[in-house]
Amino acid sequence: MRLSAALSLLVASVGLVSCAQSAAGVLPRGTAARVVAPAASSFSVIADLACATSGYHSWAALTRYNGALYGTGAGNCGRYGDGTVFAVNPSSGALRIVHGFSETAGDGANPHGGLCVLGGLLYGVTSAGGAHGAGTIFSLDPKTGVERVVHSFNGANEGADPRGTLIAVHGVLYGTAKFGGAEPRLAGTVFSATPGGDFRVLHQFHGADGANPYAGLTYVDGTLYGTTAGGGGPSNNGVVFAIDVATHAERTVHAFRADDSGAIDGRLPYGGVTPYGDRLYGATCGGGKKGRGALYEIDRATGIERLLHSFTTQEGVCPRG
Repeated sequence: MRLSAALSLLVASVGLVSCAQSAAGVLPRGTAARVVAPAASSFSVIADLACATSGYHSWAALTRYNGALYGTGAGNCGRYGDGTVFAVNPSSGALRIVHGFSETAGDGANPHGGLCVLGGLLYGVTSAGGAHGAGTIFSLDPKTGVERVVHSFNGANEGADPRGTLIAVHGVLYGTAKFGGAEPRLAGTVFSATPGGDFRVLHQFHGADGANPYAGLTYVDGTLYGTTAGGGGPSNNGVVFAIDVATHAERTVHAFRADDSGAIDGRLPYGGVTPYGDRLYGATCGGGKKGRGALYEIDRATGIERLLHSFTTQEGVCPRG
């Protein structure tokens, strides 16, 4: 069946990312969280994502570069049916496919993460494809559309199925892979790569220290912070972790401990964390007082966590961004 449905790009609240970290919109310390209904005039549609013109299933935030918005489509669309990188003119709404992925040609396939700008090129990951079928890191010239595979994941110790958006720190790319790594859990990895292809595994998750990172990383003062959706002890509800960039030492900042009723804590943090002052802020898909997800803050130094808000069905369920 032909994919005819379209996804909307939103002006007012769309995520715009680059290699730099942003803390816009985060509540200051001590501020109570509350849900505010947006005014009707704050929403408008720039363009519709259609399979033929741009791609499908755009999971990640958009990246603004040289006046255009760039994103990825992970659906079975594009020139070769393995996903796309697309560009949107925010003024006219014009869409174009910058690159169509082709797994059969040795390219990546199904890019779930967003894009990072470094040295005038766009960098991203694909969750599949590459030399071993386990995903790739790629670079893309936004002007010419020329794409290059920087690294193909081997699906073993390096990791497999990378989904989070890359970040760049001092010219080096950092990211996470959802699977692969150490036996027997194959619970995912944290990695670095240079634009020239020098690839390194910084950490392999074992379960007790976290398992299966979906989101990308956040850099603060020499430390990479991230989340895993599982692992973290018997509760297996996920963790917030930290990795020292210089030594690669990893530590668990907080292990989520909600039970099935969500009476104690959040659980299943699919999204990453945002730094603000000495705190990290994020959301969990489950847990909270109603079991529908929660917003949380964590003291970076002590690991003390506090729930800011528990979602109800009327407010929304399972926040992932």
